Amino acid sequence: MPFDDIPLSDMPLVDKDKYNYADFSITGENYKESETYSCENSHIGAKPALLVDTLQYNPATARFKTEGVLVYVCPLCLEPVMLDDENSY
Repeated sequence: MPFDDIPLSDMPLVDKDKYNYADFSITGENYKESETYSCENSHIGAKPALLVDTLQYNPATARFKTEGVLVYVCPLCLEPVMLDDENSY
């Protein structure tokens, strides 16, 4: 799924204080829909999330500016996912 097709409002935000980029082996650069992914809790699946780098609020425009990196997380527990070799075809 290309990043442009994902509404930011539907994407969970990942706090950079809890995780850093190195915690995510699957990002927007290497995600493939044909692969199977799982998290450390053995949940199967992946959904896009934004690893937040910058979050700023502009009171003059009443808008938030969010910058980050597209990563993939478990749809159930929101933990980072990895390629699931056992369930991949």
